[in-house]
Amino acid sequence: MDREANLREAASHVYTREAVPVGWAMVQDELGIAYSRLPSRDREANLRQAIACHEAALQVRTREAFPVDWARTQHNLGLAYSSLPGGDREANLRQAIACYEAALQVRTREAFPVDCARTQHNLGAAYSNLPSGDREANLRKAIGCYEAALQIFSSEHMDNYSQMATGNLEWAKGELQKLTQPQQQLPPTQQLGQEIS
Repeated sequence: MDREANLREAASHVYTREAVPVGWAMVQDELGIAYSRLPSRDREANLRQAIACHEAALQVRTREAFPVDWARTQHNLGLAYSSLPGGDREANLRQAIACYEAALQVRTREAFPVDCARTQHNLGAAYSNLPSGDREANLRKAIGCYEAALQIFSSEHMDNYSQMATGNLEWAKGELQKLTQPQQQLPPTQQLGQEIS
């Protein structure tokens, strides 16, 4: 475990759920982020630990009591599920989609535009990476999410995020065009669908 994760793990022993539930939930969410970022060999084990931490945080960070923190933790949980390299890819991405959609109930464009854009972008990535189901419908959903994110990133002058969203949007449109116009020879497109943490 790296230094950041060690510090957060130590903090979770100081902020116990019983003594300081809000602080404990914050540490659990941050610990989940740290596990998600660990560059060790067992990526899946780290992400499963991250998921456990985020889910623990949600026991205290309910939508009713702490809506903003709840939405942030839902977003982080979606990132962990969408990054899982093993297991049932379809189920993991469906879980990520559910987390992102939950987060967007609070992370609206009006209230939290940048957070909304980040979550919309990641929702688009999850839809574009779904390995089965109605590919055309999934790509259309991904395109809608990327377009919504791009509008906000552009209006907020977030050029790096705008470039990533533009690249993913172009890729999704290219993939959709291949599905709906298969007779045309289209140039190959790179798999993008990258997420923003």
